[in-house]
Amino acid sequence: FCYYLAIGLANIGTTLNPDVIVIGGGVSKAGDQLLGQTLKYFQEIAFSPVKNSTVIALAELGNDAGVIGAAAMVSRHFLD
Repeated sequence: FCYYLAIGLANIGTTLNPDVIVIGGGVSKAGDQLLGQTLKYFQEIAFSPVKNSTVIALAELGNDAGVIGAAAMVSRHFLD
C-alpha cells in the first residue's frame, strides 16, 4: 500500500509542485508506520526537484480535518 501511495504522491508532486502534501482521513490513522514506509518509497520514486522541495506530513486533525476545513471555508466565505 505504501508503495502505491508513494507513486500517487510523486505524481501529485510532479504535476502540482506543492510545498506540502498532507495525508488525512482514515489513512492518517496508520500514523508514523505508514509515513515512514511511504517516505522511503517516495524518495526512491519521485524526481529530485520534487523530493527535495515537497514535504509529506500526516494531518494533525486526523479524520476531522475535512470537516474542520469545510467549516472554516463556509465561515470565511458565507458568514463574513
